[in-house]
This record gives sequence, structure tokens and C-alpha cells, in this order.
Amino acid sequence: MQTSKRLNRMALISFIFGLVALFSLGLYWALQTLIFPNQTVEFANRVILPIMDGSTTVRNFCALTALVSGIIALHQIKKAGQFEKGKLFAWIGIVLGSSWILFGIAVGIIFSLAKLLH
Repeated sequence: MQTSKRLNRMALISFIFGLVALFSLGLYWALQTLIFPNQTVEFANRVILPIMDGSTTVRNFCALTALVSGIIALHQIKKAGQFEKGKLFAWIGIVLGSSWILFGIAVGIIFSLAKLLH
């Protein structure tokens, strides 16, 4: 008797949140070049930057969620044995989430050092 494997939900959550974090990178470019192409700097400061501040919060939340849910998914898949699948989704979520977290830390360090040196 052959049973089909079911996809681990946490792995899928990790994958989706990792993709949301990844696609939020292009939000500023899309807003400035596609949606509001001929606007002034004042308009960008008044409209686009507040949207980007919210986007940063969403991206950080999604990156952390992708990382944590991916790790949980790998543990659940290992525990379930041959009855669950989704390791690839979990690993993609872990890689995307941890990449954003490390990137954010690196940018923070670089800007802090630049501020100290000037």
C-alpha cells in the first residue's frame, strides 16, 4: 500500500513569507519608476517614504517568520518521517529569511560605522 506524502504547512508558510520579504525589495523601485514616475522629491518624501517605512517593518517580520517557521518545519518533517514532504520549501524560507536578517545587520553596521567616522 502506497501512501502519498502531505506537504508540511510550516514549510509552505516559511516559503511564502520568504518570498514576500524578497519581493518587498522591489517595492521602492516600482513605486518610484512605475507608479509615480514624474513626481518631485517633496512628493517622494511625503508619500513614498512612509510606504517604505511600513514595507521595512513587513519585510523584517516576514524574514523572521520565514526563518523560524522553516526551522520548525524541518523538525516536523524529520519527526514525521516518510509521511511529510516540504524540505525544499523550508530550506528556501530559511535561506531567504536569514539572508534578509544578515543583510539588515550588515547595513546597520556599515551605516553606524560611517556615522562614527564622519
